[in-house]
Amino acid sequence: MTEDLIAYLMDDLSPERRAEVEAKLETDVVWRWELQRLRECMTAADGDASSCDDAAPAPAASAATALATIDDSSIHDSKVDVEPPLDLVKKTCCFVEDSASGKFKVEKKRCSKKQAAFTAETVGACKRSWSLADVTVASGVGLILAALILPAVQNGRAAARNDQCANNMGSLGMAIENYAGRHAGLMPAVNRNEPSIAFFTRLVDDGDLTPQQAFQLSACPDSVQAQERFADGALSRLPSTMELSSVTGLQLLKLIALANVSYAAPVGYFNAEGEIQPLKFNPGAEAPLMTDAPTIGPTALRSNSHGGCRQNVLSSAGCVRPYTLCVLSQEDERMRDIHLNDAGLPAAGNSPDDIFLAPPNFGPDGPVGVGNATKIQFEIIFCPVMSR
Repeated sequence: MTEDLIAYLMDDLSPERRAEVEAKLETDVVWRWELQRLRECMTAADGDASSCDDAAPAPAASAATALATIDDSSIHDSKVDVEPPLDLVKKTCCFVEDSASGKFKVEKKRCSKKQAAFTAETVGACKRSWSLADVTVASGVGLILAALILPAVQNGRAAARNDQCANNMGSLGMAIENYAGRHAGLMPAVNRNEPSIAFFTRLVDDGDLTPQQAFQLSACPDSVQAQERFADGALSRLPSTMELSSVTGLQLLKLIALANVSYAAPVGYFNAEGEIQPLKFNPGAEAPLMTDAPTIGPTALRSNSHGGCRQNVLSSAGCVRPYTLCVLSQEDERMRDIHLNDAGLPAAGNSPDDIFLAPPNFGPDGPVGVGNATKIQFEIIFCPVMSR
């Protein structure tokens, strides 16, 4: 080492050997320490290297000892000495992994040659953008999934709304039974010139329902009236019996529209003297007690709930039965029987067996605010089955 360094200082090395010495000087602190000593010695001896050959002290036994013998400026000048190796983290992890698994002898070959899974080269090599074909295929798959899922979601929502409608009717049936138990078996009365929503307000007056309960239960969630309630917000409410009896004509129609009731209720029958009488509640019968209210027009009956071709009917026995309109003709006939009296009029019949379930804007005499009902020819409008 000393001979090579003296030759290096005297510029007496071949280019190949000189490159080797410079490489050692860059990586070995002992060589740099010896070069510094020889340079100082030759400077003091006016360039005579013979006096410096044997005066060199023994070099440090290790790099750590050599580092301890040089000053801070030498350490500061050499970044290689103080900076850790580039693969220090990888080797440390390998050592810890082998030690934890019982391999106390580090597998140097594995730890030195194992390539990291994610380097700049590997990440760059894996980059791949989406092609037009990829986007087209993904879009097609998305459309197919949407076509399969959306109808099922819509049918599920419609089924949930139908179940809620049946639950509403069942709760109203219990309130009617409680009312009849305190009034000699009679259901709430609806007086002449009163709309059928007075049937619900009298359940509130008797304490069978709170005003909020009566309002919530009196509309099917799958009806036009429920949509109107949502649009009107806080404006929709169920009027009181006193309000209904104190107004007529247009003001009465405004109160009916404000309530947005979607169920048709029984309004009683006319006795021989022409007086309106409430119907008796018979829990063992299958007589219709309440239904989804249809629109009764000049020439037709049309369901306003469940897509227009279905009507739920609550019987006195507490059962809710769906009428599949527009599909089964016999159920269209039963719809006529429920919403028209034996004379073909949308008004109360002349016997307890002649049941008329009146929509919210109808009373015992027919449509409220427009006089008595007249006999007209009715027919059911047929429409395709709709899912909402």
